[in-house]
Amino acid sequence: MSWHVRFTSRAERDLDRLTDSDRRLILAAISAFAAGGVADVKKLRGQSLYRLRVGRWRVLYELDAGELRIAAYSIAKTRIGDSVACAT
Repeated sequence: MSWHVRFTSRAERDLDRLTDSDRRLILAAISAFAAGGVADVKKLRGQSLYRLRVGRWRVLYELDAGELRIAAYSIAKTRIGDSVACAT
């Protein structure tokens, strides 16, 4: 099963701010996950969003199973000991 990935303008801005190596790492992880690969994914409590962990980076996204689509909302780097705190 393969998913279509759509980035929000917020997620695109977040990607633009990354270094080339971090951007490649995150895009590769998103592509692998969208192609049906195994990933470190967790549903966020009390929200319709999910979190994809890529090393110290977190990609917040929403699934639309009716259309097999992943909408990425934001990308943030966490600090050691911090929880993911991204505004959507």
